[in-house]
Amino acid sequence: MFVKRLTARERLNTIDDFDDDATLVDHTVGMLTIGVCDKDGTAIFTADDADVIAGLDSAVIQRLTKAFQDGAGMTAEVQEQLAKNSETVPAGSSPSS
Repeated sequence: MFVKRLTARERLNTIDDFDDDATLVDHTVGMLTIGVCDKDGTAIFTADDADVIAGLDSAVIQRLTKAFQDGAGMTAEVQEQLAKNSETVPAGSSPSS
């Protein structure tokens, strides 16, 4: 198994596919559905395999998720910095105001 790097469009489309009640598990399964592939980049899972993915050993899920984060540059340090940046933004502010 391989994990392909997702484009911004692929990631955003995956997020848009979920409603407001979607859980972290739903998002993780969605990312793995489109990102786990064979050596040629062909997806191994389809949306119909969500229950199969959700039933995988949690250590496997963690390793695959970490591969996504690393491939996207989302190291622990980057995630920590993003969290700090989020804390310093005043409520209601936006770059367009």
